[in-house]
Amino acid sequence: MLASSPVKGDLTENDARRMRKVPQAQRLALFLLPLLATSSSLAASPKAVSGHRSMRHSHPAAKRHLAVHEISIVDESGRVCMTLSAAKGTPSIRMFGPDGAERMTASLNASGYGSIQITNPNESSPVASLAVDDKGAHVKFDRPGGASSYLFLNNAGESGAVFLDSSGKRSLDLLVTPSGATEVHRYDQSDTPIR
Repeated sequence: MLASSPVKGDLTENDARRMRKVPQAQRLALFLLPLLATSSSLAASPKAVSGHRSMRHSHPAAKRHLAVHEISIVDESGRVCMTLSAAKGTPSIRMFGPDGAERMTASLNASGYGSIQITNPNESSPVASLAVDDKGAHVKFDRPGGASSYLFLNNAGESGAVFLDSSGKRSLDLLVTPSGATEVHRYDQSDTPIR
């Protein structure tokens, strides 16, 4: 049988003998260098990359901007659970409960001040609100019937809390002035300060 002549790229017997005399680390380098050179040329050539078989089925570039006035997000049954809107000129996020009632809203007014309103599925239980306006920042809790508590920090640096009883009458004020002084004011049923 005639020995087939080595094709280009195959190791001849003499090549093999020479390779066995080369340390293992150098043999690994001799094997990897041609692979690295090939991959580098592909990375440097846009034409080579675009023509590569694996790139032919790439997806078209995704759109990065979507402009709409309002988006409604629905559940599996088609019920609207949330809306993102700027339809009235001011941005808002509204969330709805299983009964379809609005339960939470985050919005900006025309001047850019933000607020968050949280209602309660139980109509006899408290609701909450957080707001920033031209006077300061406020957190307020209200219970149907009159009971309420109010925490604030105004632009002048005064902070405090106001408490109303279940009939809606003010009972207690706690204040911290900008200078650090503290004040406590109690009120009777006629809203007169108790000395």
